[in-house]
Amino acid sequence: MATDDEERQRPGLPAAVTTRQGEREGSLCVPDLPADDYHALLERQSCSMLKPLLISPAHYLHQFLQRKPSSPAMDFGSLVHLLVLEPHRFPQHYAVVAAAGERLTPAERQEARALYPGLQVLTEVELHQARQVADRVLQRSVRGRPFYRYVQEGQAELTFFYDDPVTGLACRTRVDLWHPDALFDLKTTRHATVAEFARAGIALHYDLQAYMYCLADAMFHGRDSARDFVFLAVQSSQPHPVHLLAAGETFMANGQAKYSRAIALLKACMQTGYWPDNSADEVLEIEPWQAWGSGAPRLGEPGDSCIDTSTDA
Repeated sequence: MATDDEERQRPGLPAAVTTRQGEREGSLCVPDLPADDYHALLERQSCSMLKPLLISPAHYLHQFLQRKPSSPAMDFGSLVHLLVLEPHRFPQHYAVVAAAGERLTPAERQEARALYPGLQVLTEVELHQARQVADRVLQRSVRGRPFYRYVQEGQAELTFFYDDPVTGLACRTRVDLWHPDALFDLKTTRHATVAEFARAGIALHYDLQAYMYCLADAMFHGRDSARDFVFLAVQSSQPHPVHLLAAGETFMANGQAKYSRAIALLKACMQTGYWPDNSADEVLEIEPWQAWGSGAPRLGEPGDSCIDTSTDA
């Protein structure tokens, strides 16, 4: 690994942040970059920024006009993530308050937020539930050892910068846990089975994420092959199964195809100033497995009609 290089170009980085120069030109590692500073680096492309390009360039632009939505499931996942990987940061982000019930009433939550400005408010029950999930992850056996050993030996929330080898566009990634043996990514999920998680993962472009993170790591360390990328997918409801899912060859190849498409399209749009949407003129057909049962009307027979004149009930 290359030594620290404080004189290297540091676009958008706080002065106090340390960087390490990588083996490949344009690659950097930033060990302790705060999350807010990372997400503010919009001049560098991230996985989440590139995903809308798989719909259209117009969707890419529109994301910057939207407020990022949140949900109870996302908030719970962020809490578990912190308890597993950075428990020492818990007091910086959360305040725990007593409540009459499992959840705070709107009035109680408003009062608690006034008492603890800038912090997310939790009840003791909510924290206990999150700790149950976090403990399941930390105790999970990974290649014969509990996962907490990897957390102790690795680096959490490690940021990599790199310039895409083909387009030259500046990119960034933030690995949940970097370890010499593998890159680990923690996911909380409502899905109980591997098959369900895999389907959701492709739809949410976890394959793109895995490829992009491995590329950043390989460029920084001068590797010709990718380090293993492993998901720990824990179901957020009882009994909290924890699936250990290594990104396989076809999964990574699919991610590479998505990445190549998105980054090349972005470069072309930047050069031309043309950002089309995905409006289409198409003929709708169905797959054989989508066809209705044998009792459905068959078009072309006497008395059949392809016009539905009914109104919605």
